Amino acid sequence: MVEGLLVIKATTRICKGCILGKHSEHKFDWGKESQQSEILGLIHSDIRGPIPITSLNGSSPVLTFIDYFSRYTWATSIKKKSDVLEKFIELKALIGNASRKNIKTLRYDNGGEYVSNEFLPLCSKSII
Repeated sequence: MVEGLLVIKATTRICKGCILGKHSEHKFDWGKESQQSEILGLIHSDIRGPIPITSLNGSSPVLTFIDYFSRYTWATSIKKKSDVLEKFIELKALIGNASRKNIKTLRYDNGGEYVSNEFLPLCSKSII
């Protein structure tokens, strides 16, 4: 036995954090979205930001596009939410040239940046 160490007495109280930390993780039900049968069958898009730290070009929000089949993610910084249309057109052209396929369904959170007369004809189907 080591001499000179403090003796720590155990208590019967268990803190809330310890209890929550031992909970088992619940599986997330991906549903039909995860069962996409092809690339670009369903793309999810969202904006994160504004972020307190700006990028080198002065941008703050980050725009993401995630393919549900491959889980491939495209992320780009934007200066304002109205830039979403321009970035989506760039992404659509990039994807079209690389894969010879088109985006079938675009999912978004109805934040307003995707709802415009110019944006809607670019997608074959949009879901919120």
